[in-house]
Amino acid sequence: MRKVELTVKENLKYLTIKKLVETNKNKKRASIKLGCTVRHIDRKIAGYKEKGYDCNYTVFTEFLAERENIFLSIDEVRLILRDKYILSPRSHKSTRKRLRKQLLLEQKRAKSKFEKKKNTS
Repeated sequence: MRKVELTVKENLKYLTIKKLVETNKNKKRASIKLGCTVRHIDRKIAGYKEKGYDCNYTVFTEFLAERENIFLSIDEVRLILRDKYILSPRSHKSTRKRLRKQLLLEQKRAKSKFEKKKNTS
């Protein structure tokens, strides 16, 4: 199994934004540390609060093995998560689009079955 790690720069950004959110530190100091604007820091904070730290199927498989002692292959994890409509952040646009259509169809079917049961009662 290949271990996926963040680069030093990405890890610095992640840790800085995480600390900034958790301890309500100074945005100006963080922007100087990362070499970007305060507005960019605001966007990073919004993204962190909305999505947290996304991981792909490989990283999630390693996480399960290390912390939960659940040993599954990457393909098994992928199939389980896709059945629940949870995609990797690295998935292609066509995959996201296809699964979104499947989810909408399932929602329509469930709604119509519920209405049928309601009408027959």
